[in-house]
Amino acid sequence: MAGRAGFFRVQFGIVQRTRGGSAIRRAAYQGCCRLRAANGQTFDYSVKVEEHVQTIILAPPGCPPWVQDPQLLWARAAAAERRADAQEARTIDVSIPRELPAQHYADFARALVAPFVALGMIAQIDIHVTRASDGRLNPHIHIMLTLREVVGCEFSAKKAREWNRLFFGDGQAQAARAKMADAQTAYCRSRNIDFCADPRSNRDRHLPPPLPTIPHWNFLASRAGRRTKWMKQLDADKELRANISNLEAELRAIEAQIAREVAWQDFVTARVLGFSERSPERRLSEGSRRRNRTAPPAVSCKIPQFCLDHVSELSQQSTPHVAGSAPCGQDADGCCGSMQLLTK
Repeated sequence: MAGRAGFFRVQFGIVQRTRGGSAIRRAAYQGCCRLRAANGQTFDYSVKVEEHVQTIILAPPGCPPWVQDPQLLWARAAAAERRADAQEARTIDVSIPRELPAQHYADFARALVAPFVALGMIAQIDIHVTRASDGRLNPHIHIMLTLREVVGCEFSAKKAREWNRLFFGDGQAQAARAKMADAQTAYCRSRNIDFCADPRSNRDRHLPPPLPTIPHWNFLASRAGRRTKWMKQLDADKELRANISNLEAELRAIEAQIAREVAWQDFVTARVLGFSERSPERRLSEGSRRRNRTAPPAVSCKIPQFCLDHVSELSQQSTPHVAGSAPCGQDADGCCGSMQLLTK
């Protein structure tokens, strides 16, 4: 079963200090909870708790219990990084097929992340369900992956830089995207769900580009009633896309109307040309048949036998018959009326 192509989106990222990134803040955002960094700064995203479904932490066998606590996990991951420009975690944001029932979300997320855990990474998975711009549900997954293996009870002193080759390099990002799409398709196929993830970009699929990605704090400011310039730009982009969509719909309607009119003109032309190409004898024959079809049916009149006898007698007499004195004994209206129809 090939499956019907549905919505698919995946985005890979890095939590980097030089860009203001923080593993603790990202974990708090994903978990829609409140976490505290080592410097005492608190990140509280509990306002988003309504969209949060579940937090899952997957780790290789033999890891210590503290890896199951997001606060301890990412505090230790950040503490293992000494440089000011260090990277603290890797992120993956991936959509969940709308065709997938909600009871499969957790198992679906585990299936996507299992290959990374098998390599030694620890993953925090958070399932969110929000409302999309089309009014339907938008289920998706936020994933955080560690950049170091756990050796004993601590993170390794060296980063596992070989993991970078899974995401960076010539064609690696596209390959990782294709693998994620294949994993989604395989999962849905194993459960007889009609879905096929297409890893091609919107440009390759002749679709409009995705909406621009803006920092998440802009959405928090919007919920507080403040519209940032990024939010205004995003709203302008959405309005422009809506106008383009309306124009495309009108264009499709006009093209359909033109196609109908052209088809009708072709039909009429074919009928006219087909009739003109016929021989004169055939046109006369068809015209005669049409006239015969439209002519009223002939009126039949049964002449009484006594009137026929009267006509025969009249034909043997030299004197003309006078209306009103029918020798057959019938009155003029009965006999001569019938004779008049006969003689006409």
